[in-house]
Amino acid sequence: GELDALLEVYRHPEEHFELSDFAKALEDAESSLLGGFFYKHFLLACNVIGSDARGTMNRAVRGLKRTYETPLFPILDQVRSKLGQEEDIRLVGNKGKIMAKIEALDALSSQPTDVRGSTNLACPSVASACPHTTLNPLHNSAGSPPTKSRLGGSTGVGRWGGG
Repeated sequence: GELDALLEVYRHPEEHFELSDFAKALEDAESSLLGGFFYKHFLLACNVIGSDARGTMNRAVRGLKRTYETPLFPILDQVRSKLGQEEDIRLVGNKGKIMAKIEALDALSSQPTDVRGSTNLACPSVASACPHTTLNPLHNSAGSPPTKSRLGGSTGVGRWGGG
């Protein structure tokens, strides 16, 4: 039926480019309305008259939540859900591994460093010549640790071995 036809379009957009573009345009419109107008309308009403009040159509302001929580095109949501389930099955062996690696890197970044930026305080080499920098993903290609952003988080510079 319709679901199978749309799954074909989503799986092979290059073969159905006009339908794929149309589906993407519908997604964009839905995103703009749900995440934009309807959500902002709800927030405005809460800020002006409160979430327990009744709006101009004598409906509870809380009822506005349904306007941005309910997909405008349920069939497209079903297609994306089906594709997401298929992807979950395909990637089941990797689930949690990426976050575990990120958490391990974050734990490394909290280790004390010496003045050269090396997390190996026993290493006598200068940071740029330290053999441990190739093993430490927190060093960039120049052997320097990542910088901190103004918000206090790592900018990621060098985090994955880049420069």
